[in-house]
Amino acid sequence: YCGMKTVLTLLVLITPVVARAQFSAADLQKSAGSFLETKAADVNVPPAVINGVKQLAASFGFSQLDLAKLAKDALTALNGGEDIAALHAFEKLGAAKLNATQLSAFNDVKTLVDVYLLQRNFSGVPEMAGPLGSAVMAVKSGNYAGVVTQLQSLANGLKPTDDQKVLLTSLTDQYKEWAKSAEETES
Repeated sequence: YCGMKTVLTLLVLITPVVARAQFSAADLQKSAGSFLETKAADVNVPPAVINGVKQLAASFGFSQLDLAKLAKDALTALNGGEDIAALHAFEKLGAAKLNATQLSAFNDVKTLVDVYLLQRNFSGVPEMAGPLGSAVMAVKSGNYAGVVTQLQSLANGLKPTDDQKVLLTSLTDQYKEWAKSAEETES
C-alpha cells in the first residue's frame, strides 16, 4: 500500500510538469513552422530561391533562432522587392559562424539570390545584356574575380540608379573579398 501511495503521489506531482513540457515543445515546434511563413510575394521570386532560403533557415534550428530570423528577414525583403535589405541580411548571415553544412547551404542560396538580384535589376537594360550574362555565368561558376570584373563593367557601362549602385557596390565588395580569400587559399 505504501509503495502504491508513493507512486500515485509522484504521478500527481509529475503530470503537470510533463504536460507543460509537452505543451512547450509543441508550441516551439508550431512557432518554428510558422516562423518561415512569409507574406504573399509582391514580386516573382523564383521558387528555388524561396525554398533555398527556407531550407537555410531551417538548418539553424532552435539554438540559432537569431540566424533563422535573419534568413526570414532576407526572404521577406526579397518578397517585398527590398533588394538592399535582403543583401544586408545575407551579409550578416555570411559573417556568422556557420558549420560546414550551413556554410554550403548559405553559399548555394547566396548564388541563387545574387543571380536573381542581378537579373531583376539589370535585365531591362539591353546594352548591358553582355556584361549581365557574363556576370551571371561568373557567379554560377564561382569565378569570383570574373564576377568583380563583370560587375565593374556593368557599373561603368550605364548610369545606375541609387539602388543599382548600392547593389553593385555591395556585390563587388563581397566578391572581391571572396576572390582574395580564394587566392590566399590556393597559395
